[in-house]
Amino acid sequence: MKERIELMTLLVMAIALLAAVACGDNGNGRAGTQPPVNSTPIKRAPQAMVQTTAPIEDTAVVAPGEPGGEYVLKVTSGLPSGCAQFSAIHVARVGSEFQVDVTNLMPNPNGPIACTAIYGYFDSEVVLGGGLMAGEAYTVTINGDLTNFFTVPSDGRVMVEKEAPFEEVTVAEGEAGPVVSVVSRLPKGSSCSSFNGYSINRRFAERVEITVTHLEVAADDVPCTRDLSDVLREIPLGENLEAGRVYTVSVNGEETTFTAR
Repeated sequence: MKERIELMTLLVMAIALLAAVACGDNGNGRAGTQPPVNSTPIKRAPQAMVQTTAPIEDTAVVAPGEPGGEYVLKVTSGLPSGCAQFSAIHVARVGSEFQVDVTNLMPNPNGPIACTAIYGYFDSEVVLGGGLMAGEAYTVTINGDLTNFFTVPSDGRVMVEKEAPFEEVTVAEGEAGPVVSVVSRLPKGSSCSSFNGYSINRRFAERVEITVTHLEVAADDVPCTRDLSDVLREIPLGENLEAGRVYTVSVNGEETTFTAR
C-alpha cells in the first residue's frame, strides 16, 4: 500500500513537471519570452504650419513725446483658434504710406487637425520711424486695409492727441466704395489745435468703428485764437463690403447705418 502511494505521488509530480515545460515552450524548443518593453516614446513628425493673414482687432499710432521723435504703431491681432500662433509683423514705407503685414502660423488645413475653439489676442508694436515731415499726412494700411491716418504737427510745440468733437456724420457711395464724411471741430481754435487723423476698426463683420482725433497744445498758458473752425474729413471704407448688407458706422461713439451697394 505504501509503495502504491509513493508511485502515485511520483506520477503526479512527473505530470506537473511536463505541464510546466510545455507551457514554457514556444514551439521551437526555446522557452517563450516577452518582447522587450520600449521605454522611449514614439516620436511623431511635427505638425506642418502655414503662414496666414492675421485678423486685426485694434490699432493705434502713438505720437512721440517730443518733436522729431519716433512714431510707434500698436496692433492687436487675433488668434482664431487654439492652434494659431503669432508669426510676425513687418512694415514697409512707400512715400507717405506705411504698409504693414501681420501674420499668424496655423496648421496646414490639408492635414489632420483638431484645434480648440478659443479666440485669443496678441499685442505687438512696430516703429514707423522718426524725422517725418512736419505738416504732412501719413496713412497706415494693415494687411491691405486702411487702418490709420495721422498728421505730423507743423510747428515745434508739444501737442497731445484727443478725441475730436464733431458736428455731423454722413455716409455716401463713392467710386471705390462707401465714404464716411465727418465734420469735426477744433476746440482750441486753429492756432492751438489742428486735425490729427483717424483710426478704423473692422473687427466686427457688420460694424465699422472710427475714432477721429485732433491735436492741441499741451500747455494751458498759451494764448489761442477763438475761431472754432470746422474740419471736413472723408474716410473711405473700401470695396470689401457685401452688397445689400446693412452696416453700422460708429464715429467717436455716434452711430449711423447704411446699406452697401
